[in-house]
Amino acid sequence: MGPSSTLHLPSKQQQLSSQQEEKKNAGMLTLVQPEVPPYSYSENGQVKGQSVDRARALLARIGWKINVVMQPPLRIWSNLRSSDQILCSAGWYSTTERRQMGRYSLPIKREEPDVTIFRRENRERFNLYSGLIELLQDRSLIFATGRGISYGEEVDSLIEQQQPTRYFVVHEKQTLPMLVYGRADYALGSVEEMEAAVLKLKLTPGQLQYKRYWL
Repeated sequence: MGPSSTLHLPSKQQQLSSQQEEKKNAGMLTLVQPEVPPYSYSENGQVKGQSVDRARALLARIGWKINVVMQPPLRIWSNLRSSDQILCSAGWYSTTERRQMGRYSLPIKREEPDVTIFRRENRERFNLYSGLIELLQDRSLIFATGRGISYGEEVDSLIEQQQPTRYFVVHEKQTLPMLVYGRADYALGSVEEMEAAVLKLKLTPGQLQYKRYWL
């Protein structure tokens, strides 16, 4: 998810190669999403969330219904790159690499910048860092993240430059639980994601906290 939420749309090549499938499933589009509450998640057999609901409403206005499929981020981008189906996905950062796989819509929602999320008992330590670069340079801390996740090109570049100690999860929804279970020390995400995790994991208020670092 990212500050400028968009719909990632199929490339022209994908559209042309999918004409036969499109005729068979006229008016139906597959929306592939990672499980990241409150943006997209399954509950009682139904897929819902802010990104899903927004995409459903916008696509309905141009005559499309959607079939929502939940997948890990890495699989989503693999499918967007190589699948002969017409696929779309909502709420992703726009990067140079991703724009080569398809097209982005105009922003459908303006998000706040990501924050650094950590456990309450580590508050004093995280107050010591003057910015994100200094935090990433501390390899004694473990950064929970996932393959296929982007935090925007500028932050992605910093992560690759500083090479923090990372704990990789398969599903993006697992990043914040890893903080609670003590397997990682911090994650990058939105305040909304943190609040959703607090409710989902039935944590006490303030058990997860956040700080906004500037670069």
